[in-house]
Amino acid sequence: MNRFRRRTSRWGCWLRAQTAWCLLIAAGCPAGDAGVVVDDATEADRWLGTDRASTFDAHIAAVESVAALAADGFTRLGTTWEQQRDAVEDLYRGAQTSDDVFYALSALRNSLHDGHARLAIDGLLPRQAATVVEVPLSLRVEYEGAEARYVVREGGDLPPGSAIISVDGMAIADLERGHLMWFDGGNSPEALREDLARWIGRRDPLQAPAPQVGDDVDVVARTPDGVVQRATLTFTAHSGGGDGCPPYADPCVVDVDGDYSAAPDFEGLGFCVYGTNDPTTRVVRYHSLMTPETLDRFERECLTRKLPHLSYALTLDEADARGPRGLLQRDQEALLDHLARQGVQRVLFDVRENRGGDFDPTFFGAFTGGAYAQPRKSFVYAPLFQQTPERIVDANIYVALLDGQPIDDGAARIEAFLRTNPGTPRSPPIPFYCQSTSCADGEETLTSQSNIVFDAAVLTGPRCFSACDDFVAIMHDNGIASTIGLPTGAGDAPYSFDVTLPLHNEPAAMLRVTVGVSFHPGSDDTPLEAHPVDVDVPLPPTAANRHDYLNTAIARAPW
Repeated sequence: MNRFRRRTSRWGCWLRAQTAWCLLIAAGCPAGDAGVVVDDATEADRWLGTDRASTFDAHIAAVESVAALAADGFTRLGTTWEQQRDAVEDLYRGAQTSDDVFYALSALRNSLHDGHARLAIDGLLPRQAATVVEVPLSLRVEYEGAEARYVVREGGDLPPGSAIISVDGMAIADLERGHLMWFDGGNSPEALREDLARWIGRRDPLQAPAPQVGDDVDVVARTPDGVVQRATLTFTAHSGGGDGCPPYADPCVVDVDGDYSAAPDFEGLGFCVYGTNDPTTRVVRYHSLMTPETLDRFERECLTRKLPHLSYALTLDEADARGPRGLLQRDQEALLDHLARQGVQRVLFDVRENRGGDFDPTFFGAFTGGAYAQPRKSFVYAPLFQQTPERIVDANIYVALLDGQPIDDGAARIEAFLRTNPGTPRSPPIPFYCQSTSCADGEETLTSQSNIVFDAAVLTGPRCFSACDDFVAIMHDNGIASTIGLPTGAGDAPYSFDVTLPLHNEPAAMLRVTVGVSFHPGSDDTPLEAHPVDVDVPLPPTAANRHDYLNTAIARAPW
């Protein structure tokens, strides 16, 4: 439990009344009465009503009627859907303030461990939503065998290399279990640890209950010399800024554990290219597969910020004409052209920062001389759709050709199949991108048309997610490239549905959940969700590679 100097919110008072972090650790919470009714009027009653059990049951029923929950994702995190659901119910029952309601609904979203789930609640934000707080403590997750260690990069009074033992009296293992409630990044245990490492030093009230400016946190660590050292750190307002632009607007200047200190040789919207000691080998730091929709004024402004940094000519008029997918293809064409002009033979893709966006299946033909497959996807016929197939049209269904042009009757085909085959669990798998409007079997396979084929390897990690998972899976599962590093985030959501969560005297909340499944290339039974791409050369962050991780990866790349 955080020992803040000021505890002014009713959230803090209620939370402290429980066993330490019990509401964050499913097994540690008091069970309460199944039909609990809050007798005293509270601010939260406006949102959840007084019969919290009924409200919670209605929300769970709405989610379970449509969501394609990945059981293997819960197993990957060492939990179950039932445990996560029970922990969230305790938050509903105990809510007193509107802040409590916000965090209860956020925890419901997080409990799915679906990194694509999104929550929208009109008029409900934490009171201190705009104030991200931080202490002078930056951590790196390192591994010693199976043990994860939270190691100080920079820590004020704590020497670099110190390993965190506890935070406000809570051991690291307990913090990891507790952080499940507030982790919204999917089902990767490695990603959970990286998120906890960030949370220890910087707290965002839009993610989890946060301290206020001036509150303290007590950190105990073991220094590199083996001495146990305690530090009391004070939270200040987060000094970082940023204008909220997506990562395609960011030039490659942010260092990653000392890996990138020099300027890139070539820069695109989603990547930067760096030289190595071998003139025929390049590192492509592929930090994003997102591209802007320039019809959106904000995204257009973000692109404008990036244009001066690009190493190829791109105008706003061309961006308008191409659209987001056309910009992805233009960006990748520029990358391949640059590599060919430089006489490059081998490419290490570093996708550790890549949170996804989109992918173009034709791009991978530059790295193989033969045929290769992309993922296929199916719609999951959950109970709501089984009972009322016409609701399928309300889902977010994207069936498209290779150029990104949508196929208009994609949803109608999915509905028609269910009506013809009632009770079937899912729709027939189709290519993620079709070569014709029929989306027939075999169209997931493409054949390289490239005159130049580069050898490739991929450096992965848990922040690689969504379209980045697709990217790595196409490379690896087709035998195009070997993988190095840590497992990917293993999250993919080909179709989604906006679930209505009715509230008492306020507008309903909306929760976007996944209602489909994508499969590894060449497979119709191994989902991408919760099943990361195999790592051929495991390379966890360790004390030995603390200041030379990228060079270690380059040296170990199996070309």
